[in-house]
Amino acid sequence: MITKIFNQVLWLSVLAWSILAASKTKKISVPEGLRSGEQLFNLNSLTFDRTDIKRIFQLQKNSDLVEVLASGQKERMHFRHNYRSNAARSLRKIILSIEITDVNDNSPVFRSNLVSLEIPEALGIGEEFEVSDLIAKDADIGEFAAVSYSIVPPGTFDIQVQNGRPFLKVLKKLDRELAPRWEGSVIATDGGGREGSTKLVINIQDSNDNSPKFDQDVFSASVVENAPAGTFVYKVSADDLDNGLNGEIRYEIESVDPKTAVGKFQMEPKTGVISTTGAIDRETTKSVRIRVEARDLGNPSRSGYATVEVSILDLNDHAPQVSVMPINGLAEDGSILLAENKNLALSSPSLLYLTWTAKSTLRSTLI
Repeated sequence: MITKIFNQVLWLSVLAWSILAASKTKKISVPEGLRSGEQLFNLNSLTFDRTDIKRIFQLQKNSDLVEVLASGQKERMHFRHNYRSNAARSLRKIILSIEITDVNDNSPVFRSNLVSLEIPEALGIGEEFEVSDLIAKDADIGEFAAVSYSIVPPGTFDIQVQNGRPFLKVLKKLDRELAPRWEGSVIATDGGGREGSTKLVINIQDSNDNSPKFDQDVFSASVVENAPAGTFVYKVSADDLDNGLNGEIRYEIESVDPKTAVGKFQMEPKTGVISTTGAIDRETTKSVRIRVEARDLGNPSRSGYATVEVSILDLNDHAPQVSVMPINGLAEDGSILLAENKNLALSSPSLLYLTWTAKSTLRSTLI
C-alpha cells in the first residue's frame, strides 16, 4: 500500500523561514489514493508567533533531503526537511506528519474461483474438516482487512475460521444415494462490507451403508427329475444402492433343505444363476428349499438373503405292472374270471383285455 502511494503522490515537506526559537510539528490525515498534485495542507492553518513566509511547498520526488518513516499497522509517513538559512536569518524547522488513512478499496480474494473436494459419506453431524483453499485475503488494513465467512445455500455445511485456518462443519446427515454432490458458494465479507466469493463443489464418497436387497423374499422354480447336470433352474438378482465395490454383488448358496438335496445344485457367483449338478429323483425328493446369499464387496461387506423353492417335476419313467390269478376257469362267453389280489400264471405269452364288472370283479379277455 505504501509503495502504491509513493508512486502516486509527490512527497511533500514544509519550509518555513522564521525567527522562532522552537520548531513546530503538525499532524494531518489524508486518505490514500490521492492523485499527484492535489493539495494536502495549507500553512495558513498554522499559528506562529512571527511568520515571515506562509506558503505551501512541494518537494520534488527522489529528493535526498526527505526522510520517510512507516510505523504500525496504519501507514504513517513523517516528512522531515532541513533548510539552511542565510546569514541574516536563523534556521527553523517545521515537522509535518502526514498519516495516510486506509480506504476500503479492496475486496477479499480467494486463491481460486473454484474449490472442489471429496469427503466420505460417513462423516457425522458436527464433524469438521479443514479446507485451506477457502481462506480469502484482503489488501486493505485495519478493520477493512478483517474477513468473515458464510456459505450459501445454508443448512448442509458451515464454515469457521480457527487461528487463520478455515474448517467446514457438517450440519446434516450426508447420504450419497440421495445427494451425491453438493454445490454452493463461500462468501467472504470484509469490515467495510465488500465481498468476494468462490464456488464450492463437494463430492460425497460412498460408504457401505446399504445391504444388497432382493425384490422379494421367496421365489418359485421347478426342474424335471433326473435332469442332466447343468440344467437351468432359476436366476436371482439383488440390488445395492452403494457404488463401486460397495455396490458390486456376489451370489452363493447358503443352505439346502432337505439334506438329501445337498450338493444337487450350484450357483454362478456373478450372475446368480442356479443350475443342477446331477440327477434328482422325485420319488425321494419332491421339493427343495434353497437359501441364497447376495453379498457386496465392501469392507466390511453387507449381505441380503432370499429363498428359492424348487419343485421337482415327475418324469414318466415307470411302466404299470399287473398280477392276476384265474378263478373257475373260463366263463361261458370265453372270458377269464379273476379275483383281485391274485397272481395270474399263463402258460404262454398272451395279451389280456381287462374290465371291471358290476360286482367289482376284473374280467380279462385273452386276445
